[in-house]
Amino acid sequence: MNTLKSAVERYVEDILLKNQEVESFIKQSSILLTENEEGLVWDIMILIPDDLFLNKVICSWDDCFAIDDHNHNPWVFARVKNYKWLRQDFYKRLPIALWIFQNSLIIRDREDRFAGILREQQEIFANSVNGILGKKYIEFRTERHNLRHAIKKQRKMASIIIKAAIVKLALEICFLAEDKPYPYKKLLPEAVVENTTHGKKVYQISECFLEAEGPDSIIELSDTLVQAIALVLKETNLFSENFLQQWWLHLE
Repeated sequence: MNTLKSAVERYVEDILLKNQEVESFIKQSSILLTENEEGLVWDIMILIPDDLFLNKVICSWDDCFAIDDHNHNPWVFARVKNYKWLRQDFYKRLPIALWIFQNSLIIRDREDRFAGILREQQEIFANSVNGILGKKYIEFRTERHNLRHAIKKQRKMASIIIKAAIVKLALEICFLAEDKPYPYKKLLPEAVVENTTHGKKVYQISECFLEAEGPDSIIELSDTLVQAIALVLKETNLFSENFLQQWWLHLE
């Protein structure tokens, strides 16, 4: 048995089920470990039926009920939410939410309710990923256009912010081009190298681009990054050359 799963199960049995605030509904829940970086906090998600959440949690506390346990090593942060919240989270940020929950460790899943919702959202993502990818590319090119203006006007802070936005979009595109969801920002750089075909090359260009300071160097490296991302999209055979080159015609 997975030793981490066993450790979390012991925490559920020894701590959570002895907590009178959560014991009454935790037995009807799905419990996930959504994050466990070594030396950091255990992020635990407790998902309960919608009616129970409404009648038990909101009536007794509010819709932001959580347990913040600093006595345990590692620290534990456990949130209590319902299945309606889970679906809304997918709706608001499908690629990131799907990455989080696909990579979560399932501690328990009453009646496979979480697994059912996850399968449903995986199908939604598969049907919508091409549209998401196209919008990301237009956003990527728009930010690159904004960068040119910021540099021309010597807006240093704006240039720094826009450079970071361009890199984030480039890394996300590497995932979407392979029909994969992507992680949130703190894990994105490492994950793109480890989990995508073009991630290492795009990461290396992006690193140089972020470090560049002179206007000419910044623009030159941004051109290189645009070319790399265009190549990634060309290999998908989803987008015409017209779309890739004349992206502004496709602005909504």
